[in-house]
Amino acid sequence: MSGPFHNGSVVSLGFDRDETTRKVRAGVVGWIAGQTLGAPLQGRRDWANVNFYSPVPSSMAPTFGVDSTVAYLAGVESDSRPESLESIWRARLSYGPEAARFALRNLRRGLRPPMSGSFDNPFFDDASAMQRAPFWGFLFCGRPGEAAKWAYWDASLDHAGDAVWACAYWAAAIALAPFISDVADCLQAAEAALPPNTGLREVSSGVRSMHASGSDWQDSRSRVLELWGGVIPEEALAAHGFASVASVYGGGDFRTTARIAAGCGGSAIEACGCACALVAACSGDVPADWLAPLGEALIVSAAVTETKLPATIDAFCTSVIEKLELLAGGGEALWAQEPSPVEEPSADQEVPTVETTSVTEATPTVAAPTVAALKPQPIVDFSEVQALHSRSRDMSCIVNEAFRICVQYPDGPTVGRANTCVAAISVENRSATDRVVDLQVAAPKEWTIAHRGQKTKIEPGGAHSFGVVAKPPANQEEIPVTLSILVGGIEHSAPFFSPQVWWVTGPFANEERQGYAKEYSPELVTDPDAVFGGRSDLVCKWERRRFQGCRLDLEPFFMDAPGVLYLTTRAKFEPGRYRLVLASPVGHVVWIDGAKVAWYQDTHRPYPVSKPPYSIEFSSEGETTFLIKSLRNKPKVLPTWLYFLDASGNIVEPIEFSQPGRPASVVG
Repeated sequence: MSGPFHNGSVVSLGFDRDETTRKVRAGVVGWIAGQTLGAPLQGRRDWANVNFYSPVPSSMAPTFGVDSTVAYLAGVESDSRPESLESIWRARLSYGPEAARFALRNLRRGLRPPMSGSFDNPFFDDASAMQRAPFWGFLFCGRPGEAAKWAYWDASLDHAGDAVWACAYWAAAIALAPFISDVADCLQAAEAALPPNTGLREVSSGVRSMHASGSDWQDSRSRVLELWGGVIPEEALAAHGFASVASVYGGGDFRTTARIAAGCGGSAIEACGCACALVAACSGDVPADWLAPLGEALIVSAAVTETKLPATIDAFCTSVIEKLELLAGGGEALWAQEPSPVEEPSADQEVPTVETTSVTEATPTVAAPTVAALKPQPIVDFSEVQALHSRSRDMSCIVNEAFRICVQYPDGPTVGRANTCVAAISVENRSATDRVVDLQVAAPKEWTIAHRGQKTKIEPGGAHSFGVVAKPPANQEEIPVTLSILVGGIEHSAPFFSPQVWWVTGPFANEERQGYAKEYSPELVTDPDAVFGGRSDLVCKWERRRFQGCRLDLEPFFMDAPGVLYLTTRAKFEPGRYRLVLASPVGHVVWIDGAKVAWYQDTHRPYPVSKPPYSIEFSSEGETTFLIKSLRNKPKVLPTWLYFLDASGNIVEPIEFSQPGRPASVVG
């Protein structure tokens, strides 16, 4: 572990305790103030002039950033590993923003990070994990490499790609802030945590260049959205850009930084939280008039369970400082020690003499400097986080002292064609000695398993991979299944999920964009064996198609031209109230149980939140029939996102899919 640990011994970093903890406290309060300021502006599409809180609150805003870090303060111990943060989520968090809800679903179904954040998550690239990034900067104050590494694994729980690396970057910058009082220097130093080809680097350097050229912050904010590839304000790339704009143009002043960050809109909670935490930790100060509206109480939502909560913001700050001392190996590992007083000999005490063999030249005596006399320096070592740059996000991993065991899915973690399940299992020896491993894989009764796992010796730092193929009994339905894995006494799992099954027909002609309003035969004919006349005299009929999760890539069905597709299915639910969330890039029309219930036509990049026009409420008595009309104009279409929520907002999977017009037991 990097930091104050060297050959098993604790070496003091010599930080000034009073000065450092003052800045950490300021950073924590600045973080809370920034998130509270940004909350009313979250999701704003254009910039705004912001001068102060509006409306002025009587308490801090509750956020998942604070919720999750309260859970971490209770769950992270001195021997914890960042790869194991998922256990705290499963034990102490019940819900969160959209990305966290999909991740919690994946975690509870058996996937582990980083795949818990990347698989079947429409919000894997949004900014919400940046709410948590400052916490790791505080917790690993003076150790930006550790801060970035822990922020990486934290963000990997519910995100992937730039959304993860943005968190590593801001955690590293904030970890440096108490020791590098210049905001710009912190930002530049933190870039070492980023992969070399990420768009985050381009955004950071672009903001600095625009500032140097004399552009105002509003223009830079607009350019962030224009220059970096169709970015929408909710994405981490945009939030990173907005936080950078505020930090660079803020000039180290808290008020200016806060106003700009909030004025950028978009993911204002995340951008304000990061920028305000950084500037406050650099200066060690949050203006008193910005503190008063926060009140004294720490506001934590009901998402946090099985956890003792700090009652006040001040108690929360104290808990952060106590935890950072614990993770560093104790206060003696961080703080400058007072030099031991030198005892002067008494008048009647004999002063010992030292005999020398020769004294040809006087040798000057140089007093060894005390730790307190040294200027404290943060440990800037990003080697561990840089080693993660090339790690695949499409694997499910668990770690202990001896092994890292990862499961990858060549065909994805859904039950494959002919119900075959394929996985690749890699075992890495993390210990300092040779390890002999014996792979054991178990499946439900009557399943057939084939693998080449056998007793294998793995050297320290080495790894070995095994392929596994599992097949169910003949004629078994596409139902979820979990393979149990045992390696070296460690239990892991390889879950496989049922696909979404829809029947698709088309494409039909969409000339001059008239397809949206035009009625085609699938809207009028319910016969599952019907044959339709499609585009260019194409003969079309209903064909069964499987989709991995809620991402529906419909572009291949349009066959590289404008058109209209129809999708239908009959889904089985427990009786109750539900919501269909359907976000398509051009437009759609939806019928539920024969009634036309939703429609829109708008070419855009969909952000599939459960809000109009994407959210459609319905009741199910057990089986519900859906018909969806989907459109393509001349440009290729982005994927459509489709998922279901129950009345409490939890993500649910239909119990089964079947073709309308046929008995449920008959596959069309």
